[in-house]
Amino acid sequence: MGKIKSGVFLILLLISSSIFAEELTPAGGWYVRFDAGISTASDPELKIPSGPIPADLGSSPILGGGFGYSLVPGIRADLTLTYRSGFEQISGFPAMPQGVADFRSLATLLSLYLDVLSSERVSPYAGFGIGFARNDLGRITITNPDGSRLGTIEGKSKTGYAWQFCAGGSFQLGDQWLLDAGYHYLKGGDYESKDLLVFSDGSSVFAKDKAKFRSHEFIVSLQYTF
Repeated sequence: MGKIKSGVFLILLLISSSIFAEELTPAGGWYVRFDAGISTASDPELKIPSGPIPADLGSSPILGGGFGYSLVPGIRADLTLTYRSGFEQISGFPAMPQGVADFRSLATLLSLYLDVLSSERVSPYAGFGIGFARNDLGRITITNPDGSRLGTIEGKSKTGYAWQFCAGGSFQLGDQWLLDAGYHYLKGGDYESKDLLVFSDGSSVFAKDKAKFRSHEFIVSLQYTF
């Protein structure tokens, strides 16, 4: 068994050595990127007129893309558009009425990356981006603990300043292809509802949700350099 394991290890070592022995021309110039990942929201610090209230947005898939310019090793910059469509805000204290609403965010960011300790195939990096996020909170449906509907608050769209910090690594797959994998912390601005709670009987009172969108994200990007 030990000889078999040694033989398998030797074969894998020879294969990897032959792959990495292939010479590559470092990718540089204009590139396009196609992004996918997962976003996990932080506590949105939801507030209603009476004060803070517990809330959770959960997680959402990320889809996006963009284009940029690359110098390898060195500095690169890109403009990206990413969409997060799977969040759901759940709010309320235990054993009290609970609100549920869909939440979506579309972010446009201009980011600058600094490659560090680059090799021919692997380039660790750190980056920072600024831009805007359009946050859409859907209709909030509020239910009583017994499951009956208390009322609704209409949602609202809000666009504001956004920024991100990111760190990861890009891996050269060929002369023109790169695979990028990294962690992103996104501060995606504020979001809010409209300001009227309409009860099931048709009466209404002033009510408004106000919160912050922040998330921890893991994004994988396939990049093609022209």
